[in-house]
Amino acid sequence: MSKYFSNIWLSITTLLTGMRVTLGHVLRIRKGFVTLQYPVERWPRPERNIGFNEDATTRQYKYFLKYMDFVTQEIDKYVKKYLKEKI
Repeated sequence: MSKYFSNIWLSITTLLTGMRVTLGHVLRIRKGFVTLQYPVERWPRPERNIGFNEDATTRQYKYFLKYMDFVTQEIDKYVKKYLKEKI
């Protein structure tokens, strides 16, 4: 029976702690710290590099194009082989 009441007490204290944290955030909100409406508003782009290397992206894109060219050639081989068998 004491376990039952201790669980209830734990639930209530956890709920109140969460509400206290949320209320603290609401009361300390500053101008400009709000959610952006994404499609219309966007975060400003930083002027410095934040870890996205443009060269790496270009290299990955070139590798992707090369891979797709290879896949297309392989598909063409199978299609031609299939068409020869059907004729």
